[in-house]
Amino acid sequence: MWEREAAAVVEAITRDFPIDKDHGRVMWISGQSSAARVIDCVLSLNRNYAKVVVPRVQAFITRFPKTKSCVELAAMIVSCSSTQQFSKEMLRYNSPAFGDRLLAVPRYLIKYQQASAASAEERCLRCWATSSKPQDYLGLGIDGFGLAGFQYLRVLFGADTSKPDIYIIRYISKAVGRNVSAMNALMILERAGLMASRSVRRLDYLIWNAGAASKPERAPRCCGGAASTAVLRGALA
Repeated sequence: MWEREAAAVVEAITRDFPIDKDHGRVMWISGQSSAARVIDCVLSLNRNYAKVVVPRVQAFITRFPKTKSCVELAAMIVSCSSTQQFSKEMLRYNSPAFGDRLLAVPRYLIKYQQASAASAEERCLRCWATSSKPQDYLGLGIDGFGLAGFQYLRVLFGADTSKPDIYIIRYISKAVGRNVSAMNALMILERAGLMASRSVRRLDYLIWNAGAASKPERAPRCCGGAASTAVLRGALA
């Protein structure tokens, strides 16, 4: 069944995305610091990407240019009286659960770095992203940080994979003719990418971009959130 459904997805992506003129280019956030990427990932969960995420991440980069690593981000968060205070004062974002989640993610990555033989953070986190498996998200135990968030974090640090958000799930479901789960959508798209010799990461972006652009007023980002046409066009740098 997997091969048949993956073949159906190959047919769909060949029809819908026959040419990828931006192939080889990467998302703007992928070129930013580890701290900025972590903030982007966690803030993207069920939030409007253009209106909520992008301006806050860019403002953070400008205001705190020396806070670049996961260690530095975690240290900044714990230096505040509470994680909520960090969210409100440093990111202008008021959400009780967000600060705790934001602290938990870099701490998870720091633990991996401490156990890794690689000394450079970027190399270490790329190793984490490419060697991790989708089901590993179950071991994080971070409230509100599920499969799509975990996969998006892997994408941001270099893994050629997909974040199974609403648009990915919807596209794969339509292509195979049945409703599929987030995990099944991910598995099918990864297999389709292999069969078609296409980057899964790029296919993920193309599918998300097309879906979000079709309904910009409601378009959820990654794990939720809308993105304006300008941001959709500028997501690659």
